[in-house]
Amino acid sequence: MFFRRLVRLPYDLAIGIYQFFNSNFNESPKQRTLMLGLPAILVAILGLAFLGLSQASKTSRLEPWYSNLSDKIDDQKKAIALDVKKIRQEKLSERSDDSQTAPADDGKTLEKREAEKLEEHKELLEDQRIYLQKLIDLDPANYEHRFKLAQTYSGTSSNQQRAIMSKLAPEDKAVFYKAHSYMAREYFVQSQKAVSKRQKLFLLGKAKIHAEHWLTQQPDERQPREIIARVLLQEERYNDAYDLFEDLFEVEPAFYNEMVQINKARNTPENNDSVLNSASKQFKARLARNKQNHTNVWVTSWNHIINCLVLKNDFKTAIAELEAEWNRERDDTRKAFLQKQIGQVYTVWAQHQSNPNRSVEQRRANLNQLREAFKRDSSSILARNLITQYVNNDPELADEAKIIYDPTTDRDAPAMALSDMGARALREHDYGIAIDYFERANKRNPNNPLILNNLAFSYLKSEEEETTVKALFLVNEAIDKLLNNSNSANLRRHLSSLHHTRGFALLRLSRLEEAAASFELSLSERPEHIATLESLVQCYEGRLDEQAEFVRGYLKELKARESQNNSQQEN
Repeated sequence: MFFRRLVRLPYDLAIGIYQFFNSNFNESPKQRTLMLGLPAILVAILGLAFLGLSQASKTSRLEPWYSNLSDKIDDQKKAIALDVKKIRQEKLSERSDDSQTAPADDGKTLEKREAEKLEEHKELLEDQRIYLQKLIDLDPANYEHRFKLAQTYSGTSSNQQRAIMSKLAPEDKAVFYKAHSYMAREYFVQSQKAVSKRQKLFLLGKAKIHAEHWLTQQPDERQPREIIARVLLQEERYNDAYDLFEDLFEVEPAFYNEMVQINKARNTPENNDSVLNSASKQFKARLARNKQNHTNVWVTSWNHIINCLVLKNDFKTAIAELEAEWNRERDDTRKAFLQKQIGQVYTVWAQHQSNPNRSVEQRRANLNQLREAFKRDSSSILARNLITQYVNNDPELADEAKIIYDPTTDRDAPAMALSDMGARALREHDYGIAIDYFERANKRNPNNPLILNNLAFSYLKSEEEETTVKALFLVNEAIDKLLNNSNSANLRRHLSSLHHTRGFALLRLSRLEEAAASFELSLSERPEHIATLESLVQCYEGRLDEQAEFVRGYLKELKARESQNNSQQEN
């Protein structure tokens, strides 16, 4: 029975459909019209469904295809970056050999090969942007594609990159953690280059907003908390910053540096010993866990262990621990590292105790520490600078210092050693020699405003008319560098001497009004500087006699006071 019904099923289904349509055709005209249009409606619905499935199938095929093309370009970009790095290393090597750029096997110079690689990289970026835009069109809600597109504009179009990133990382809400991560880092880096405190605080505030959004999306991530802590530190919100760094310290003991800095700022240096002891203990434990003896773990741990001891001014223990490790170690590369470390500790120890007012015996002991430092690391810039100061500024120990290190015969003397030699020549009125030393120092460190100022002043003291304009250009450059460097707070106290040099140059060029303005700026920091006051009188004479007379009276008073002080010292 069941089998018979199953055989008749198609026949019964067809008869049922026929009877349904036949009965409706005999009804009203409206029903008849509906029945006639129903097949077309069904065909349209089926067609739309087919198109939807087709489009979905097409999208599902295109998305991985475009994504694969973009990933392949990433690999090509990495290969090109390695090639460019290699070419630039070859260029540096050739410059150090003072040789001409030689053609490669294909006859192309390094410059041409580098230019071709950079052009190839540029073309790849353009192709990748097309593929990423296709991916965005296919899946507008995918933030990863937009983020990658923004990254392709890095170094080429910062405005375009920022425009995309700002949509992915608005300030009023958390959207895409990678974009917030980028914006937090970017604003923090910019804050370190800010030219004013107000601008710096503004940028730090932006960095903190994005770091907080990043943290809401990745609450276990360490980096956003680190950025927030560093922002709080820069904002001088020491208690809040310390709490965050203390939490971070539990995971990574390297944050002891910031905790020590905050304790000094809060006038609680007594807390530093416990912080440093805890950090040192953790790094020693890290060394003990380093069963596979990875060199990077070994080097990093020893650097921190010794730095903790140096921050405690426990130089003897630092040297003893390094020497003990040197005796245990069998690897020559590591032994060389330890020797350098010992040299650095001796150098910092000598710098810590340096004081020209100490007795000859104490200064000699200090010089002997530098002898030990130089013996272990003759390339140390700081050690050579400190020994040069003995050569130039300590007549009783100059000969002993010169036996250790003679800056006059060092072709690779560091910039500050050369500058110190130039300052000595300037004091001795050997202006030509001073110019030579300062020019060499400027080549070594062209961004140091004090070296530029000393070079400009040496040109002016040489009294060669054609060098006055050059001196003015140099001192203007020095002032710009000093003002635009937000990290040069310790250098800004020298701004007064830079304005004095500028005034001196303008006075030589008979630009008296500008010269007077520079001297007045200089006097705002050094109101009793006699040479500046005497130069200011020259600017006023014949133009502003009343002001000139006032300054003369002030000068007379200062000189009388100075003479009286000298007499009292002699008595």
